Amino acid sequence: MFFKGDLSLQSTVDACITGTFQPAVVDSYFILFKPLRPGHHTITRRIITTRGTVSGPNTTEIEVVGEHAH
Repeated sequence: MFFKGDLSLQSTVDACITGTFQPAVVDSYFILFKPLRPGHHTITRRIITTRGTVSGPNTTEIEVVGEHAH
């Protein structure tokens, strides 16, 4: 993965930003959903670590607009 950093952030975020494409690392989790039908949806998530620590449940409300074709 590569990103092109905004040079205006160089002095406040990271002096290593060059304004050219640089290698990047993402430390996160991503959840992919099949396309949702238009309308209101509630996504509820709960995380359980390998040590048994529980986080959540947390909910996110989203509104899907547009047409969904199968």
